Amino acid sequence: MITALIPTKTDKYIANALLAFEISEPKSAHKVIVGDNGLSHDAGFAASELGARLLPIPNPFNFSRAINALAHAAPLNSHLLIMNDDAAIASPLWSLHCERILSDDRFADYGLISLQIDGGVGNPDQSLKSHPLMPLDVLFTDKTVCFVAALVRREVWASVGPLDEQFVGYGYEDDDYCMRVRRAGWKIGVTGAAYVTHGQDGYPHSSTYQKLHGTKRWEELSAFNRQLFLSKWGVRT
Repeated sequence: MITALIPTKTDKYIANALLAFEISEPKSAHKVIVGDNGLSHDAGFAASELGARLLPIPNPFNFSRAINALAHAAPLNSHLLIMNDDAAIASPLWSLHCERILSDDRFADYGLISLQIDGGVGNPDQSLKSHPLMPLDVLFTDKTVCFVAALVRREVWASVGPLDEQFVGYGYEDDDYCMRVRRAGWKIGVTGAAYVTHGQDGYPHSSTYQKLHGTKRWEELSAFNRQLFLSKWGVRT
């Protein structure tokens, strides 16, 4: 079982994401928990009608804290799919294929596995265009897996712990978590089991922070988290 975790405040993004789940695998929107950080009443109602659960996410928004709250609300026997709100499943039977990967003994030592990304992503190993993979493939990566659409095994979440909520700016919570997963002895990879599109309205990457705060403040928030990561680990990503 897999539960998708999507914090959002953008009606259009979550509407597109949930519709994409349903197109990929009918009735799979009920496997999604939406972190409501400012959706309209209509958007929230539409999400509920599709079977998605809604959980209020208070301000000030903190991605790590939002994901942790959603993970806490997920079934204890469920693996987790951490998703950006501007990512959308674009391949058929996403849940079926991802569950096959997670249950495949060949990949039992992979604790964190990204879906392939059609669109902006910092790690080229995650890119659908750079490394097109077959549905039963997993590609090992020694780089950070960006949390555009990333599967985390439940046993990894239980042993490694939740995301670090000290990352109150922008980015690097995924770098931090990948570091922790590797140090706990797990591999990190990318699978062709499913892929997502990423980026809407002309933005190549997740755009909520930049749209909300403007470029200058967005860069400051990113610099804050980068410095926190360097202070914590003493290494660059």
